Amino acid sequence: WHYIHVDNDDSGTVTEHQWQEGLEAVLQLDIPWNEYQEDLVTLDDSGRVDYRRFLHRFRIGVCPVSDNWPAVRDTRVYQTLMRADLCYQDTLKLFEDGLTAE
Repeated sequence: WHYIHVDNDDSGTVTEHQWQEGLEAVLQLDIPWNEYQEDLVTLDDSGRVDYRRFLHRFRIGVCPVSDNWPAVRDTRVYQTLMRADLCYQDTLKLFEDGLTAE
């Protein structure tokens, strides 16, 4: 969000100083970003940082979830219980301990 607010012309680029300010504001880490800039970003021909490219490089993805996730979960729990080969009382104890655990 930081870069969108300082990118007034919607070019997808910010100055080196604005890029560093964004990292400091968002990550709140006391790091000399200018020392790592060369490893993290490449400046364009006008000496600006393409923040969209930078953010895309470090994005976090989420695996797609299917609609049948409850059935998948139930199957995995069942298979795990079967592999454990516990008696009935020990199996119940697993769930009881889970309900009272702190």
